[in-house]
Amino acid sequence: FGRAVNPRMAMVWTPAKRSSLKLLMGRAFRAPNPFELTYRTAAYLPNPQLEPERTGSVEGVWEQYWSPGWRTAVSVFQNRISGVIQQ
Repeated sequence: FGRAVNPRMAMVWTPAKRSSLKLLMGRAFRAPNPFELTYRTAAYLPNPQLEPERTGSVEGVWEQYWSPGWRTAVSVFQNRISGVIQQ
């Protein structure tokens, strides 16, 4: 499937000594394995033109450190998946 660029990015902001806000973003892919490319049943023929699955994610995190051993974290995220390979 050739070369692939799968960037990841993180931005961290510390507005106070014991607090932090994070924005995380990334992309990834998974190429079909040989079995998926040649899978065959009575109803379906092999599909050598399968494309990789692609995933994109975005996450926001707030962390608050209260004392050694005590931390609170709140996270919201979204994942998008396209081209899911099904058997």
